[in-house]
Amino acid sequence: MLGGRLVVTTLLLGGSLVLADETSMGAFVADALMVSIAGTFAMSLVVAVLMPRTRRPTLLAGIQIVWDLGLVTTLVYAFGGAASGFSFLYGVVILAAALTLGSRAAQVTTASALIAFVGIALAVANGWLPPATDSHALLPLDELALAVLRNLVGFVLVGLLAGALAERLRRTGGQLEEAVQSAAGFARLNEDILRSLISGLVTTDLEGVVTRINPAGAALLGGAQGEFEGTSIDAHLPLDPPRVSMIDRGDGEAVRVDGTRFPVGFSCSPLRDAEGAVRGSLVLFQDLTELSQLREKAERAERLAALGRLAAGLAHEIR
Repeated sequence: MLGGRLVVTTLLLGGSLVLADETSMGAFVADALMVSIAGTFAMSLVVAVLMPRTRRPTLLAGIQIVWDLGLVTTLVYAFGGAASGFSFLYGVVILAAALTLGSRAAQVTTASALIAFVGIALAVANGWLPPATDSHALLPLDELALAVLRNLVGFVLVGLLAGALAERLRRTGGQLEEAVQSAAGFARLNEDILRSLISGLVTTDLEGVVTRINPAGAALLGGAQGEFEGTSIDAHLPLDPPRVSMIDRGDGEAVRVDGTRFPVGFSCSPLRDAEGAVRGSLVLFQDLTELSQLREKAERAERLAALGRLAAGLAHEIR
């Protein structure tokens, strides 16, 4: 916005300076325009230096608005007072105040613009200030009143519209920030859930390519999460990629990154989007090594018990 202000100000003041020279408006106008150009560039330089360092950016923005009001008032005075064609720039300043500082600032800027414009018009009309150039005759009272009224109505309308726009932007910005925070909260919750699962969780696309794996799943398969994304599901789990979403549950052997195998149990379900369309598969798997070992121990104990019963029976028969 600072760069845009410089461009617009340079074009306006530079064009006004050329116009003043061609129409021989006098040294006062030329000097005022030169001082305004130099002051605007100096102000912009100060703001550009201080803005990244300040803790009160609204203060700098307010100073810029005050400067812009003074600059527009100078142009209005130099080019005809109440009849000046540059009075529309007050509306631009009001809009800038609304966009940068809010509706309250737009109201204050509107009031300041009204005071500045009416003050210049009355001061020139009553001779409190001399006309800036000899080429501008004083307006008759009725034309002066009409010009002042026309500009006042314009300022008020611009101020009201700018204030309403600023308020709507504030509300929209607040709703957007709330939505962003809510989405970020859900994303963090999702990450926390995935991180807290002790079972492996894998998502695939329709071709069975891994799109996401949780930390527990990557640890069970002996690798980092990034190693599995983009690989086929059947390289790690006993699943047929085209039929992943058609399988309810099962078991088999999974393959770790180092090539070792271990028993797993898994359950599968289709992965659907918000519209209900199937976008892939969701696979939940768990290491069954301990369960297999317990099963083997139980079977071994059962065999030993059966052997013991058989030995006891034989001993009884022998006796």
